[in-house]
Amino acid sequence: MKIDVVISIDPGEKKSGMAIIMLNRDSVIKSELVGFVLDNELILNKITEYYVKYNCFVAIEDIVPYNLKVSKELLTTCKFMGALDYRLRNELKLSVEYLTRGKIKKWIFEAFPGLCVAYVNKKIAYLDDYGAKNDKKRYRTKEGDIKKASFHWVDDRLVIMTMKDLWNIPTPKPGKRNIYGFSSHAWSALAVGSCFIGLNHGFHDKMISSSL
Repeated sequence: MKIDVVISIDPGEKKSGMAIIMLNRDSVIKSELVGFVLDNELILNKITEYYVKYNCFVAIEDIVPYNLKVSKELLTTCKFMGALDYRLRNELKLSVEYLTRGKIKKWIFEAFPGLCVAYVNKKIAYLDDYGAKNDKKRYRTKEGDIKKASFHWVDDRLVIMTMKDLWNIPTPKPGKRNIYGFSSHAWSALAVGSCFIGLNHGFHDKMISSSL
């Protein structure tokens, strides 16, 4: 059976997070789930390792200009993304899809309502209580009601929580490495790939309901 591989990337200035999700047309093969944080110059080589063996799809977290300062680091990241995009499309003839962080956060919030709403409500309540005690910003509506949870509140910690839940990834013991190699930006890359699958390949319900 033809194997599909989703390769997802959270690009950075010098290093990028990467997740590899192998799946066939009927199920997700969790044993092939793996994460990396690699120097940018190694990213294309790692993709090529899978390209020569499998049917690959590439998903990359996009950069959007929402109040972003145009820093040297941001420009370097954009240059890396442009060069990578060109080589993926022209040398490897691969399809590349870009997902904004907002779209990924919205997908996570809607796909994991139990985890997300409870986490966000607790966070809003804490911040509102802190504001009340310290004469700081309150998190309430004009009517005085505490604000409702929304996808805008999805943060890095919640991303990791939902990805662990989705893929049944155990938390390692102190001092031990994650068994699939996920750390820092690799978690964000896994969220990119999971969102891509959920939105485009119809595997989302299978992933959510499976006991992987």
